[in-house]
Amino acid sequence: MNDVAGSEWTGRVGQSWAQEWQRTDRSFAAVTDRLFASSVMRDFSRAVDIGCGAGETSCRLAAGQPDGA
Repeated sequence: MNDVAGSEWTGRVGQSWAQEWQRTDRSFAAVTDRLFASSVMRDFSRAVDIGCGAGETSCRLAAGQPDGA
């Protein structure tokens, strides 16, 4: 990561993102619920979080598949 991007995430932008995580999760809630209702989400062993959102999807994946990677 370059210095400008790194300083943004450790500064004002990162602080704002951290303060708004609950609103971010609420804004994605309907999409997240629909995703987890799909059959694809019931049988997997690996997942990749590409860093979109505040982590709700990763937390739900981990809770649903504790042996997954």
